[in-house]
Amino acid sequence: MKFRLIIVAVVAVIGGTFAAVSTAYTWMFGEGEIHVVAGENSATVLMDGQPLGEVSALTTARFHVAQGGHELTITDDETGEAQTLSVSVGGWTEVIVTTPGQCMADLDVTDGIYNSSEAEWRLKGWHGPGEIASMPSNGGTSFQDLPEEIDQYARARLLVAVPCSMEGESEAINELAALRMVLETSGTEE
Repeated sequence: MKFRLIIVAVVAVIGGTFAAVSTAYTWMFGEGEIHVVAGENSATVLMDGQPLGEVSALTTARFHVAQGGHELTITDDETGEAQTLSVSVGGWTEVIVTTPGQCMADLDVTDGIYNSSEAEWRLKGWHGPGEIASMPSNGGTSFQDLPEEIDQYARARLLVAVPCSMEGESEAINELAALRMVLETSGTEE
């Protein structure tokens, strides 16, 4: 019996050590994620001068990238306007940027999504063109990113691409976000 306990203990220690080393390796050498949120136009994304991908209008493209500093160039496919940003990506880091000419509204959607039937969202922050945002916990860039449930005192946040001309117009931003929610949940978003 004592021999079995020793074997179980050794296996547990080896398994725990492997899990810890694997987690540390991923954190130190793994990939990060960059989210590019498009406004009304599609865009082309370059990283360090090399094509990274495309992002369709009114969608978010997610790109897995190596850790470290990168130069990200996002070009609006319709206007040709380009913006170049320096981003730093670490393990499990999720960086969010918008296409040129777009801003991002940071909405607290907790009450509207989890606590009542009415869309009562609060504008909590604003990111101008070319500003880099971090992915909020309990949130994301689309309604599908939101968790099904949140803890009693937690808040849910949503980052929504909006025209920069809407800065300070909370009601109009809420209407735009509500329209996005309808499009996303009905499966008709293009």
